[in-house]
Amino acid sequence: MPLHGAVKDYGYFYATLLLGTPQRQFAVIVDTGSTITYVPCASCGKNCGPHHKDLAFDPASSTTSQLVPCGSEKCLCGRPACGCSDKHECTYQRTYAEQSSSAGLLVADQLQVGNGSVEVVFGCETKETGEIYNQEADGILGLGNSEVSLVNQLASNGNIDDVFALCFGSVEGDGALMLGDADVAGRFNVALQYTPLLANPAHPHYYSVALEALVVGGDKLDVKPATYEVGYGTVLDSGTTFTYLPSDAFVSFREAVTRFALAHGLHVTKGPDPKFPDVCFGGGPHADRGAALAADMEHVFPVLELQFAQNTHLRTGPLNYLFMHTGEAGAYCLGVFDNGAAGTLLGGISFRNVLVQYDRRARRVGMGQAACQDIGAAHAPCPSASAGAGAGHEFIEQPSLPSKSRCKEPSLSDQASRSQAGALTAAAAAHPGRMVVLAFAGVALVALLAGAAATQVASCSTPAKEGEAALLEPKEPPRKAGWQTHTLVGRIGTPGTLQRRLYRQLVWFCPPTLAKLLHGQGVQQPPPWLRYDITAGAIRAGLAGAAAALVCVALASGLAGAPARNTPEVAELIQQQDSGSGLALALASLVLAPAVEELLFRGFLLPCLAARMPLPAAVLLSGGAFAGSHLAPPQDAALLLVLGCTLGCVAAASGGSLAAVTLAHALYNAAVLAGALL
Repeated sequence: MPLHGAVKDYGYFYATLLLGTPQRQFAVIVDTGSTITYVPCASCGKNCGPHHKDLAFDPASSTTSQLVPCGSEKCLCGRPACGCSDKHECTYQRTYAEQSSSAGLLVADQLQVGNGSVEVVFGCETKETGEIYNQEADGILGLGNSEVSLVNQLASNGNIDDVFALCFGSVEGDGALMLGDADVAGRFNVALQYTPLLANPAHPHYYSVALEALVVGGDKLDVKPATYEVGYGTVLDSGTTFTYLPSDAFVSFREAVTRFALAHGLHVTKGPDPKFPDVCFGGGPHADRGAALAADMEHVFPVLELQFAQNTHLRTGPLNYLFMHTGEAGAYCLGVFDNGAAGTLLGGISFRNVLVQYDRRARRVGMGQAACQDIGAAHAPCPSASAGAGAGHEFIEQPSLPSKSRCKEPSLSDQASRSQAGALTAAAAAHPGRMVVLAFAGVALVALLAGAAATQVASCSTPAKEGEAALLEPKEPPRKAGWQTHTLVGRIGTPGTLQRRLYRQLVWFCPPTLAKLLHGQGVQQPPPWLRYDITAGAIRAGLAGAAAALVCVALASGLAGAPARNTPEVAELIQQQDSGSGLALALASLVLAPAVEELLFRGFLLPCLAARMPLPAAVLLSGGAFAGSHLAPPQDAALLLVLGCTLGCVAAASGGSLAAVTLAHALYNAAVLAGALL
């Protein structure tokens, strides 16, 4: 199957799928970091982008199309799980690190494969946001290791062997996708070297390998092999435009390339976009050198060798880690970026003119240098892609928290108890220990916000796809004036936002194991649960969550036979006309406590735990931490645990929306306070 596109002009490579009866063609980005395939649905209308290459898919116009009903064995979405519409239709949703998203219905229809066709299940989008909305490609071809991915469907149905291969072209683009065991090594005279595919329980749908060393210009970087194992480890992600390394490895790599380039007559130059600190060098060979460009580049830039487990060495040229400067002839910039402690992400740029075979039968990956444009042409006619398409994309699929509802703090009864926020605030007056906890939380929040506002994380700054202005944000997708980062989780949105910076700050507070989990899906983008999007859905979830919290705590209080509590301290202060103290504690209870506690317990701790263990266990543990932070007596702590778990469920039910859970918390506290005053 021919591939089109390029890092230079698009930021991604795409294939053409023929779906339905009669057949309709769709341009879809090949992405080993995504697990689901989808294209725009005719019913999407203005909810889908206007720049896609082809007309939307219309299930009603295909004689073989069927909407997948809820409860069907075909209603499979991987992670996150499928939903169910009011019409009992199976639905899917994906959110990406750059905060773009895709949602819609699952459809079963015919896909042309070779000379015949087979039934596959794919997404029919009814809503797109972010870069997915703006991209020229119609959708995503999910090749990740999940039962819903296209390659897994074909393999499980016996249509192909459980093998596929990708060959991306060089600067000019194009290439080939080969489904099944096509003996690509023998057919195209490519010597493949194999390295094992590693099991990654936290991220089973990623293609993980063991990267042991990087050799730049013949010199091995002084980086411990364990460095490449941080975060989600080393992942092969065809949907991500560029490559991202852990901080220590990135710094060593940057310095090694810089030394070599300067020693061979190049000079440091400014990047194509002054807003981004790209590492660029001028004085190199001009791009019009055509086929001779790759050889010329090796005279002024070092060769890069990637050494994998089982003595697998992949030698690549400078064009496998550089992108062309768009404003200066003969200038090139590093297409490798700092990924902090998130992990090692080998994106499309690293595999230009490299044939990569994913042999899932033997749990191994084969790599070898190849003329991928020639392979694409030999495999099938490769019509040239139009240049100048939109910005490149990188998608990193980031499953959001599974949906459920949660409860908040208090106990009900004649004299209501307080909510998370209330407990940290109102009770603080009578309990100095709680005041210390609240003060610490407030200082921590201020420090985080200040640090986020003042610090631009290096790994969040990346150039745009080749041939375009630098983009800014890694591994999860592209944008027009930004860049790309994708496949492990998604694409990128507005560069340098406070939210993204705050997320980077939070990671440093997460223990190494949890940081690895937290970073598992989206390179430098905040995960889906770190969102304060104020939407109608978030407001509805917040209202329902507050009601659930009141009911849950009231039931727990009644079942436990907890003694009635005295009027909360906030109400007492107000009733005693101590307006200053009462107002301060009321504001803390209704604003500060919900914001701080939800950020820490549902925005940070819960996703850390959920990435490592089943969601119910994560909700319970984060709820326990929430209850314990209040330093309350056993009976009160039990009710706080119920509240914390209920709020955890609300966070999950709202898809990880901090706006929803914070609103629920604040409304719960308000109801408790109002009840106490009345």
